[in-house]
Amino acid sequence: MKIGICDESLYYIEQIYKCCYKYEKQYKINIEYFIYNSGEQVLNEGEKLDILFTEIEMKKIDGINLMEKLIKENHVWKIVFVSKNTERIFDIFSIKTLGFVKKPINYESIEKWLNVINNELNKNDIVKYNTGSGKGVISVNKIVYVQGERNCVLVITEDDMFMAMGNLKSWEERLVKTDVVRVHKSYLVNMSYISEFGKEIKIQKRKEMIPIGRKYEKNVKQNYNQYISRRF
Repeated sequence: MKIGICDESLYYIEQIYKCCYKYEKQYKINIEYFIYNSGEQVLNEGEKLDILFTEIEMKKIDGINLMEKLIKENHVWKIVFVSKNTERIFDIFSIKTLGFVKKPINYESIEKWLNVINNELNKNDIVKYNTGSGKGVISVNKIVYVQGERNCVLVITEDDMFMAMGNLKSWEERLVKTDVVRVHKSYLVNMSYISEFGKEIKIQKRKEMIPIGRKYEKNVKQNYNQYISRRF
């Protein structure tokens, strides 16, 4: 596991490091640490990280601006914000945001998010599919949404799209117990890619809006609230 720690305070860098080091020894895993004193340093060094712990309040590039820039990059997988500032908590939601830890820091709050990342790294959630001309597999984490098209589906991923055999119901059954949920008679959406949730769903970095069917509205809201609460 590769962990980045970004804070202008050496005290808090040390606190987060000690928690991560304790986790490393407790769970007997190998961790590489990368220490940053600014958002600029994170961007400039471009180290591939599984998780970045970062303060919100920083000079020049603050944590929110850093997150927005990292969305366009591929070298940081997930971000956990560590801060006393709770006023901007609604600004931290993004495809890369895993959660929030309020200072002062305790081991349990860091352990929680390291467990999430560790579990993700050690599981292999993939979906097998058939395009009609060949077979393939895709990681659930890369699925943005799935749109039903009669007897097949259009699968939209982070950087591609493809048609696959099977109706939407069969794909819904394959994706049960994941963060991909049915939101409409014609759509399944991965909740980790939702940037705005209202009468329609806005997808991170995409222009299209996904409708929410009246039949699914209550269940979608419940699932999304549970998804958000797991991260805070």
